[in-house]
Amino acid sequence: MFFVFIDSSQAFLLKENLGIKPDDFGSATALVATTSEITIILACGLWGLLSDLSGRHITFSLGFALMALGLFLYPTATSLGLLLLYRVIFALGAANCSTMLTACLGDVILEDDRGKGAGLSGLTSGAGALIGLFVFLPLPVKIGVKATFYIVGGIGIVFALLTFFGLYRWIKWSHLESDEDKQFSWKKYFENAWEATKDGITIKDPLVYLGYFTSFVARADSTAITLFIPLWTYHYYLETGKCVGNVESPDFKDLCRDAYVKASILSGIAQTFALIAAPFYGFVSDRIKRPIIVSFSGLCCGLGYLLSGLSKNPTEGIDFFYVVLIGVGEIGLIISAITLATHKNVPDGSRGGIAGVNSLCGGFGILFISLAGGTLFDSWFAGAPFIILAILNFLLAVVSMLVFVFAKPLQSSEEVV
Repeated sequence: MFFVFIDSSQAFLLKENLGIKPDDFGSATALVATTSEITIILACGLWGLLSDLSGRHITFSLGFALMALGLFLYPTATSLGLLLLYRVIFALGAANCSTMLTACLGDVILEDDRGKGAGLSGLTSGAGALIGLFVFLPLPVKIGVKATFYIVGGIGIVFALLTFFGLYRWIKWSHLESDEDKQFSWKKYFENAWEATKDGITIKDPLVYLGYFTSFVARADSTAITLFIPLWTYHYYLETGKCVGNVESPDFKDLCRDAYVKASILSGIAQTFALIAAPFYGFVSDRIKRPIIVSFSGLCCGLGYLLSGLSKNPTEGIDFFYVVLIGVGEIGLIISAITLATHKNVPDGSRGGIAGVNSLCGGFGILFISLAGGTLFDSWFAGAPFIILAILNFLLAVVSMLVFVFAKPLQSSEEVV
């Protein structure tokens, strides 16, 4: 919810708060998104270790507090340097919450219920994205940009308090086996991280490698929905003269209202259909070979991004159909990336390393589209990020079918993988 909101609203701050020209939107967006993702990648492991040392409730609540602080500061930035600093603060909190969610699910959910827990987590994440897009993103045209960020930041403070007091009574120290486990060791941390990563990289399973590629593309797709669709929409309104003025001016709410509303609608439709399609993918994943699902999802996303990239006007009605394709394809890839990287044929001792490499590939996907898409947004044209993603998704669809055909002898006849 918080991540979707800050990504989607960022485009409106670049010009109005920082005075960045529309021709430089892509580069500025790429810099901010890249800085954020590098921070998240570096911080995730450290938050996990800290939670083992100090307790889940303290660490989790600190994450929400950092995100709230970042949200409070974000609209006050008067330079790109300050915006980057505030985004790093927010990203530290985002990395914390992502890590703690996984840790807490592992602490309290029984083995037989892990699938249901992951599904419920995905469902609530999708609902949060919809709130960020449909409730929070349109608010600046009603109450102002700063007021909106302060409200969302206040909700972050509420979540920090809820996690601190709620988890304090709920999660005990049962996940620690001895006092020795509480002793922090940098050497042991890096040794364990390297061994787990090596297990994930060296495993000889084409389905796992397909899962890595799927994770790369899926995370790039999800970034485009919350980052480049609003940026593309706002850029169009600026270029056509339909949005002028300063964000704090009395007329801004009227002059740029359509830009805010259209951006929230387009991204919101994609997330809505992703939420609707999630149960379908969960159902068919146990009944159809997963490379086929990856291929279908890649074709949906690829077609949606190709048509969006070629569109000259995001306000046309047909663009709603394009983002439906993107949303349906994106959620299919996200679910498939998880199921491929954790299928039953994977040795138990390699699951942790595979999960880590899978997440790392997703992070690299975000970095790639942020840098390449943002740069080409300025130097080529506003639809460039979508063309890049179309190529990636079509390539994934082809690779998945090749895996399905040539890796068939490696797949268990008793299990749908």
